[in-house]
Amino acid sequence: MPRQYRRIYVPVDNSGYSFAAIDIAVDLATKFDAVLVGSHVFAPGTTESYLDLMEECCRTASVKFERHALGGRQHKMILEDIRNDQYDLVIMGALGAGAVDESQIGSVADRVIRGATTDILIVKDLIPDPDGRILVAVDGSEASLQALGAAVEFARSTGHTAEGIVVGQGRLSGRASAALESARAAAAAEGAELSITVTEGKPFDRILKHCREKRPWLLVVGKTGADMEESDDMGSLGSALGSTTDNLLRMVPCNILVTPCAQTAGERGTDPAVVATAAPALQAARRTLKWAADAERLLADVPADQRVEVVRTVEEGARKMGITVITAETIDKVMLGYIDS
Repeated sequence: MPRQYRRIYVPVDNSGYSFAAIDIAVDLATKFDAVLVGSHVFAPGTTESYLDLMEECCRTASVKFERHALGGRQHKMILEDIRNDQYDLVIMGALGAGAVDESQIGSVADRVIRGATTDILIVKDLIPDPDGRILVAVDGSEASLQALGAAVEFARSTGHTAEGIVVGQGRLSGRASAALESARAAAAAEGAELSITVTEGKPFDRILKHCREKRPWLLVVGKTGADMEESDDMGSLGSALGSTTDNLLRMVPCNILVTPCAQTAGERGTDPAVVATAAPALQAARRTLKWAADAERLLADVPADQRVEVVRTVEEGARKMGITVITAETIDKVMLGYIDS
């Protein structure tokens, strides 16, 4: 299902990066038909002039605007505001008004990225190339496939071309091969074709080099990667930040969109009772891998009381085969192997 960016949250201050964030937010709001919510955490003696500027920009572009005036510690109030509303995207500058020389990312942006559980676009390039591409890094993890879905939706709505990059040791052997297959299957499930560069080496080093050479309009990455998903408790990943993403946030010259792992409707703020009433059987059959549309259609034909066991069996078999996107073909392979055994 295409990602929906209908409510976009933009914390602002009096910095150049904040002004750039407003420009990008207004432009994206016109393309996504989204509402912009501007917020400012006030210090004693400050005014709402920052929000006045954003409101005027929205009025000029015919974009719906809401203002949130907050008081307290910046990152705490921003995170609280994000958690209290159903925002689809947060856009903020990498550095704030209090940035010091040689800073790569401000403490407020860093803490918000770690603490939030929604997509966050960090503005680093004050003059991005309007013809630049959207680059998405894929390693086969759930978060990276979420990133791919976001990249496809951004490309579809903005007109920028999306392309992927897979980094691994031994090029197409092992994990890199599985990640490439996952990326292609996930793109196909989104109804998109994606040009994918496969290279070997350390992910941070290769992605950074690619960004410096190609200067994309936007880099899209998962908040965590395959290594963390394999070694850490999945329940703690909401506030975790992978080392590759952490380093890219500081070093890449382009704007960067960070996507978390998929969350349940309850975590997103939707009333769980509403979801359970609408689709109780599918709610119960919780996924840990991405399921393509054709696989979901097959699952819908399974009796409700058997779906949890089918999902578990299919995902267990898919992992053994190195598959991270479940398609109808995957279900056939797993279930035939299960019957033969």
